[in-house]
Amino acid sequence: MQSKAQSVLTVLFAFFVLSLPAQTGIITGKIIDTKLADVVIGATIKLDDGSIGASSDLDGNFTLQKVPVGKHKISVTYLGYATKTIEDIDVRDGQSTMVDVAMEEASSTIAEVVIVATAKKESMSALTILQKNSATIADGISSETIRRTPDRTTGEVIRRVSGASIQDNKFAVIRGLNDRYNVALLNGTMLPSTEPDRRAFSFDLFPSNMLDNLVVMKTASPDLPGEFAGGAIMLNTKDIPEENYTSVQVSGGYNNVTTFKPYVDAASGGSDFAGFDDGSRALPSGHPDAQAFKNLTKDEKILASQKFANDWAISEKTSALPNFGFQVATGLVSKADRKIQSGTTIALSYNNSNRVQNAQRFDYDNSGKLFDYDDTQFRNNVLWGALLNS
Repeated sequence: MQSKAQSVLTVLFAFFVLSLPAQTGIITGKIIDTKLADVVIGATIKLDDGSIGASSDLDGNFTLQKVPVGKHKISVTYLGYATKTIEDIDVRDGQSTMVDVAMEEASSTIAEVVIVATAKKESMSALTILQKNSATIADGISSETIRRTPDRTTGEVIRRVSGASIQDNKFAVIRGLNDRYNVALLNGTMLPSTEPDRRAFSFDLFPSNMLDNLVVMKTASPDLPGEFAGGAIMLNTKDIPEENYTSVQVSGGYNNVTTFKPYVDAASGGSDFAGFDDGSRALPSGHPDAQAFKNLTKDEKILASQKFANDWAISEKTSALPNFGFQVATGLVSKADRKIQSGTTIALSYNNSNRVQNAQRFDYDNSGKLFDYDDTQFRNNVLWGALLNS
């Protein structure tokens, strides 16, 4: 009877021990280069026989989860560095053990290793590395983030950068300084002004889906033009795609001031919706050019002006259409088995929007006020944008 009781107690004790939760801890640390004092990214860390492993992140940190309680060792390996082994690491239940590892370059000569790769700039992590390693103050947005937004043009993307805003949906204002104090660069090349009467660039020309990233440099550096006080806006377009693709985006907008509201319109052409004149606004046949018109007599100028159609009247429309736009982007790349690989990315964008602007107009001369009245302008803006990168 006593042996039976001992057997039952042994079985119950074993069941109780097995039912207890496993006692584990955590090993964390950082991998750095001994010589450069810089972090080592992508180093491989293995525990004991390799049953548990991890890799160091962008900051050189690593974490080994669910490590059994007791004494352990870790092995750290990375190409070009000598393998580092740390022993007698004491892991306690529910606690985190910190182990920092300093790695040295391999003393033996290794064969030349050539790695051919393409830097991917469209991810948020790549942009973070760029900001971290930059000697200047910079902020930006990546293609990975842009894809999650409804932004159609580069002008709309700039609004999401800290310290930046947009005027008229196209002119950039950086740190409160308007467009004349900013510069724009496309793939490292400085962009000229798009406006005839001001030093500014219209950022609504570029489709947003053609950007790898957009970075705003807010302090000067030797590699940037010295013509800005607000910021240098750097646009980096998509590189050669990895495979052929085509994307289509359609967007619509509702403006509670204009959409489905009455408006006034002047005589227009049949192709105004596309942003092109069908010839109805062209000068009449036989009308003299500007220089010849200046040399005409008063009566001759009156006769010349009578050739224009009398279309100054306005018509009342019942309902303005909603805003509308679309973007089409395609990427073409040659076959990977060719010795020289080439690729092209093409994007086309269209945007049609309506706006109402209220203004007060008045004028004076020596005799006093000539006129003073409130004016309402209805504007239909059509924008085409295209970009080719090969």
